Amino acid sequence: KKYFLYLIDYKMKAQLDPDFMHSAFDKVDNWRNFEYDKRILDALASLFHLKAPVTAVYKNHDKLFVSYNVQAEDRIKSQIKLGKNFLITGSVDDLLNFYLLMNVDFIDFIASQCRYEWLKLYQIYQEVNENVSFIEFKQEYIKTKKDLPQNLSKLEDFVALYKKLSSLSQKPFVDLIEQKNKSLKDVNKISDKKIKEKSLEELELSFIQKEKELLFKVASNYKDFYIIKEYMELVSSLKVDKTEFRELLFRPMQDCFKASYFIKQGYKIDDVIILDNKDDVHADTNVVDHFPLLKSFDYVGVSRLACGYCHEYLNQKTAFHRGTHGVIDPQWKMNLSSPQEEDFKESISAKAKKLDKGEEPLQHRKLSFDFFEKDIPFSEGKTLCKLKCDLLGSHNYDISDEYGYYIFTGDGYEQIG
Repeated sequence: KKYFLYLIDYKMKAQLDPDFMHSAFDKVDNWRNFEYDKRILDALASLFHLKAPVTAVYKNHDKLFVSYNVQAEDRIKSQIKLGKNFLITGSVDDLLNFYLLMNVDFIDFIASQCRYEWLKLYQIYQEVNENVSFIEFKQEYIKTKKDLPQNLSKLEDFVALYKKLSSLSQKPFVDLIEQKNKSLKDVNKISDKKIKEKSLEELELSFIQKEKELLFKVASNYKDFYIIKEYMELVSSLKVDKTEFRELLFRPMQDCFKASYFIKQGYKIDDVIILDNKDDVHADTNVVDHFPLLKSFDYVGVSRLACGYCHEYLNQKTAFHRGTHGVIDPQWKMNLSSPQEEDFKESISAKAKKLDKGEEPLQHRKLSFDFFEKDIPFSEGKTLCKLKCDLLGSHNYDISDEYGYYIFTGDGYEQIG
């Protein structure tokens, strides 16, 4: 509710003030400045991106601290527990499935891309049927059972699969985990009452058997919620030219395969802890404010690039991070309503440039390229590196960034240009 009220306030201000959200710095994505043992935190921020709009994480003493832009409710805490279990085991299938079902940006991305494909179809239809609304067109198209274009058909199937798994807000398999925990508590209560009636050995055997049954039920039901196969079919079959779209579609796979690989190589996370955020401070800012005694931060991971204010704030706190999409958010604030807030915002705003409407940069992280990807097995003899090149481009991999171009050599990536 808090987040939707925040959005309503946001949209009202945007309508009243033509310059609202249209001041920015240049976009910066510094992925090349950091080794993956730092950037893995960006992947983990996306893994635990259970609440919009941004998730930020920081690792301290092998504990992963997670912050959202608003206070996390109990539902989020239950999901975090489940994700933590998958993270500690490093199971790539469990991590990827958790990401696909839980990452709110990915869910929105698929839904919006589906709508985009419908609109493309509608524009063609309008050339001969100008007076038909989009809703009428869509209803008629579905009613007549016409064949959908391949992209739209695949996206519709994937969206339907989401719906089939009950409403995503309910997260049914999380409910199963909670049911298991409740049942185990019930078993404990029963054991307390019957402690005098049974020997300790009998009691332990009974408890273990009950726990095994519950765990088996949860594990079996959880497999019903696997959508990895459908996701892989979606990734491999969609025909799109936009680099940004391909990157967003491939992002869950890259984040999970690389994070799982690093965990199996010894990267350690003992616990995942949600940070309080009662003042609804931006997640990245909230993370550094929770560690006031630190003079610098190794790396703050983000699910998407930081806003302009967070970027400057983290820089002043010597908190290394991925970069910024540049746009400064007027809703940004400091913890505890600091009297320095306005001074800080004014000093930053003075350096920003104005943007024309529609020129706001994309906020997602670019796909990174790491040579160890050639060591990450995928299937049928393929590595993540080979798969990535096959799906995103060709053997002459043509995706570039400001540092140059990359080609796939068979052994890894080679930078040219």
